[in-house]
Amino acid sequence: MAKKIVIVGNYGAGNIGDEMILEGALEMMKNIFPEAEITVLGADPQEVERIHRVKSLFMFPAGVRSFSKSLFQSRLKKTKQALKECDVFVIGGGGLFASIKKRANIIWGIQALWAGIYKKPIFILGQSLENIGGIMQRKIISKVFNRAKLIVLRDYHSKVILQTIGVSKPIYIMPDAAFRTQIAKSPEERKKKVVFVLRESKNLTKSVLEELRKFEEWILNEKKYEVEFVAFHKSDENLHENTIVPETPEKALRLFAEAKFVVGMPLHSVIGAIKIQTPFLALEYAKKLEAFLKFAGLSELGIDFGKITSGEMKNRFESLEKNYSNVKENLKAFNKKAFEELKELEEMIKSHNVF
Repeated sequence: MAKKIVIVGNYGAGNIGDEMILEGALEMMKNIFPEAEITVLGADPQEVERIHRVKSLFMFPAGVRSFSKSLFQSRLKKTKQALKECDVFVIGGGGLFASIKKRANIIWGIQALWAGIYKKPIFILGQSLENIGGIMQRKIISKVFNRAKLIVLRDYHSKVILQTIGVSKPIYIMPDAAFRTQIAKSPEERKKKVVFVLRESKNLTKSVLEELRKFEEWILNEKKYEVEFVAFHKSDENLHENTIVPETPEKALRLFAEAKFVVGMPLHSVIGAIKIQTPFLALEYAKKLEAFLKFAGLSELGIDFGKITSGEMKNRFESLEKNYSNVKENLKAFNKKAFEELKELEEMIKSHNVF
């Protein structure tokens, strides 16, 4: 009898990174359970179905307003039925549990609570965590992760955090699920273009924006590159004028494939650059980005936000130009390694029958 799998995450909410994660998670689940019936719980089921062509429902409500709407529109009933019938409940990857979004722990804790009510095995796929503050947050996170049948994180820093708050289950460190999908061969011919991907953050201050503006002018006027701004989330489209907001991961990576370089803040702008083998400078606005680069052995391509100046950016960019071929080869090697490690994870799950 075919397995029934439910995957939950903040999908369909206009975040290219989340959709990249879901693409990889779907690929993994299809390879582990070839005949599986998969249902995705997300923020906007219609968008999820449009992008991924998979059945989708609303995730469990976590507030009074969303709960009332769920009852009125029979959303909750449908979601409960899908969970009740499933064999595996997958909490999708990303930074879902993070101290910078305190309410997030309640949202995802509620998703796991429903899985517990129906006694469904939980698979936590590719999470990364920030330092966790607050007794309630620690309790929620430790309870969710200790309840899981399988925990897969995407960096060692997150593993230390979980162990510190009392998570005693075995923890696997694997590349982000987005690496599980393959991309067509990296193009040989690229435009003399730099793609910038910014992200709304308290660290993106006026002074940092001014340094980035000076760097942009230098790229345009002295280096003679074309410049393009791309938003990985709809809410970031106003950070720079004439910003492109791609509708799907495929369209985002197509923009990267046309460029010689990427300057990115969001983690998945960096992951996308690796997948398409576009040399990049990563602006480390969050710990998860620094931790990922360390895990990938690519720390030299990251710049701490506290050290962002136009002069430093210029120096780092010229170093990228000088070492362009070597950097591309390093990205290609990690992309291949990440893909193979995720395939090995699938085989491990099959052979150990963790569910």
